[in-house]
Amino acid sequence: MIEKTIFIGKYFKDLESIDSTNSFSADLIKKNEAKHGMVVITNKQTSGKGQREKIWSSEHFMNLTFSLILKTDFLLVSQQFLLSMAISNAILEYTNKKLVDSNFKALIKWPNDILVNNQKIAGILIENTILTSNLIWSIVGIGFNLNQDEFVSSSPKDFKPVSLKNLLSKKYDIINELELLCLFIEKWVMKLSSSKFEIIIETYKNNLWNSGKEIQFKDDLNVLKYGKIIGINEYGQLLIEFERNKIKSSAEIMIQKYF
Repeated sequence: MIEKTIFIGKYFKDLESIDSTNSFSADLIKKNEAKHGMVVITNKQTSGKGQREKIWSSEHFMNLTFSLILKTDFLLVSQQFLLSMAISNAILEYTNKKLVDSNFKALIKWPNDILVNNQKIAGILIENTILTSNLIWSIVGIGFNLNQDEFVSSSPKDFKPVSLKNLLSKKYDIINELELLCLFIEKWVMKLSSSKFEIIIETYKNNLWNSGKEIQFKDDLNVLKYGKIIGINEYGQLLIEFERNKIKSSAEIMIQKYF
């Protein structure tokens, strides 16, 4: 159990080994055994999930690999990206607190990866249970590179992974860091449940990696184009300005390359 929080981690499952903490959490929801704020953590995740069906690769006993179960029935389906932004802001704030005495700064790569020095230190995968127009439960899967020294990227197109230990040459206690990270997560989830949407959106937008810079992308006709990231819309879609102030949303484009 996490002591310093109000509700995050008061229900706690510490598993020695599991294929995926998100899958385990989904089973708890199906069995009606899930609790709001429950943390499911493991030292050894054999088939961790990443975005777009990628595998989150993590060396055993080295990093933070856990899932958080949240009751999110106060959110409409159309508001689900607010949860992603809130969690991204929390991990961003935690990371920058650890980096405060360094020359590094964490930023959010849309939609919800955390980068430091153009390298990926954390990833988020959120899976929602939906009833009509509202969410019911959300499973927030988090992978944060803490103590791992070397990484093998799953694809040459992926961002090179990095850990806090790589950056700061320190080794970290996994449970202590989990507790600190959960404090930040609770802070931002409480902002979300209090409908403080504006600060969630502005914090996310102000820390968006490569904001104002040019990218290469394919439009809905599969034509390569160049444009500038100008922010996000109300649904959390990335907005790209191109060709005399024309704007495309991420629902219609496939990003190819950042510059």
